[in-house]
Amino acid sequence: MDTEKDNHLSLPTSYVDEYWELVRSVLSDIFFKSPDDADALREELNNLPLSQQELFYHGEALYVASDLADETLSESQIAQYISLRSKIYRLPS
Repeated sequence: MDTEKDNHLSLPTSYVDEYWELVRSVLSDIFFKSPDDADALREELNNLPLSQQELFYHGEALYVASDLADETLSESQIAQYISLRSKIYRLPS
């Protein structure tokens, strides 16, 4: 896993990139919404203090996407998300 840090966050750049890849995928593949809102939120987040940015990344990408899409989650969407998440996050071996 890439250990380069993102904007001085304690998180690896690869983790942050995968997080946003997941949010974008959830928006387009599960909620059928434009993933552009994820990009706008990422830009806003980059302007927050580092402590708030780090706290944000503890949240589940599904909830971020559902808020951006203004959607209430169904059980089938949660199941789709779990499958999608396992494909995007590359856990170290």
